[in-house]
Amino acid sequence: MRFRRHKKKKYNCWGAQMTEGAQALGQPLITKEIALDILFSTTAANEKSLAELVLQIADLQGKLRLTHLMYYLRTKNILSVAQINRYDELRDYGEHSSGHNHNERVH
Repeated sequence: MRFRRHKKKKYNCWGAQMTEGAQALGQPLITKEIALDILFSTTAANEKSLAELVLQIADLQGKLRLTHLMYYLRTKNILSVAQINRYDELRDYGEHSSGHNHNERVH
């Protein structure tokens, strides 16, 4: 995509922030998923330990999703209508996509 200089700077900065945030959440998420696998491979699983671990995983997944969607929202806010249409096409958010219609801003 072509941006004016100030918009390109914002876009690149937000992209770096998203990547950093996603990576910071990814490692703990993987660690918790491994812990869940280990919990079930032993006899240590009980309702309390299971609930605690699954809720921690859900929290990390939610934060990871939020990191992505905040970047998406910020990006859309600096684009022209033509750029939004192209962005949606590139991201496979168009009319014939797999059910994600981000033009309606429903997530």
